[in-house]
Amino acid sequence: MKLGSLPFTYLGSPITTARLKVSDCDALVNKLTNRINAWGSRHFSYSARIRIINSVFMGIISFWSRIFILPKMVMKKIVSICRNFLWGGSQEYKTPLVNWEEVCKEKKYGGLGIKHIQNWNRSNVQKLNWDVASKKDVLWVKWIHNRYIKGSSVWNYIPKIDSCHHWRELIKARTHFRDMPVTNGYTTRDGYTWLQGESEKPQ
Repeated sequence: MKLGSLPFTYLGSPITTARLKVSDCDALVNKLTNRINAWGSRHFSYSARIRIINSVFMGIISFWSRIFILPKMVMKKIVSICRNFLWGGSQEYKTPLVNWEEVCKEKKYGGLGIKHIQNWNRSNVQKLNWDVASKKDVLWVKWIHNRYIKGSSVWNYIPKIDSCHHWRELIKARTHFRDMPVTNGYTTRDGYTWLQGESEKPQ
């Protein structure tokens, strides 16, 4: 069997040990814009657009969010796509009626309940840390323990400077959840709710 080399693409996602570049995420951005283009001139109500963003768009985004810490510029592009679709039904710029941070609040706090991209990404990534901490019986977790952890706790572990970039970023992501109370195991939904926290409450 011929051995491959990094980087390469698997199921549309880039597999690399280096820092994820904006261009590496073109496939993600293109999937979103292609969906909008496929609908053409169809007119959706505001409520329908919200459902589409939370189901179709977030379904595409979640696949990547479970694997990578997305570059900030990519998240800005995604927010721009979602915002323009919400207010105008297309990719063309439309003056937003409400600040996007307000849009991402839960309905009970006056928002529209659309997922906050950065917090959703962080809560998904934290699940990877939890898998490592709980020693989930999967190959990549076993490799992490043998290669990096070596008997220590992931919560106290300090990565070496020559460690894989993705691993260092994963460890850095722990800080967002340092004070989060966990009694029955971590879930992405609980992590997201924790990150939204006080920001969802009216000031």
